[in-house]
Amino acid sequence: MKAFKIKINGEEKVTAGIDDMSIVIANIHTMNMPELDSKNLEVADNDRPKFCMSLGGITDDDDQNNHVNWLSSEPLNLNDKIEIDIIETDISDPPKKLDQEILDALATNLKKKWLEAKKLYIKHKNEFEV
Repeated sequence: MKAFKIKINGEEKVTAGIDDMSIVIANIHTMNMPELDSKNLEVADNDRPKFCMSLGGITDDDDQNNHVNWLSSEPLNLNDKIEIDIIETDISDPPKKLDQEILDALATNLKKKWLEAKKLYIKHKNEFEV
């Protein structure tokens, strides 16, 4: 099977591959958005930006939920070195299954954060649109 071998700062983290029709996604991202205090929708004190790596995908097996995950928002720091090797292998680290309850909670949380950000934007719209 084809797989991603992930190293962070020289430390092998995971080998991710699925031996059926599937999608595997390696994602390195930064979040430079303010975190909101959910009680008053004011910007909370935090260090920005935050850097993360996620590694997951979708498998074609017969399980009820086909979403899989190896790394979930793995924290990264400035000057970290990320290596992604594309390899052929017979062995992959087993993915973690994401059950529907977790997926629903993630979707609900994402929508809540989006609505909070929208309220903050509307409150400060004149400052943002110069």
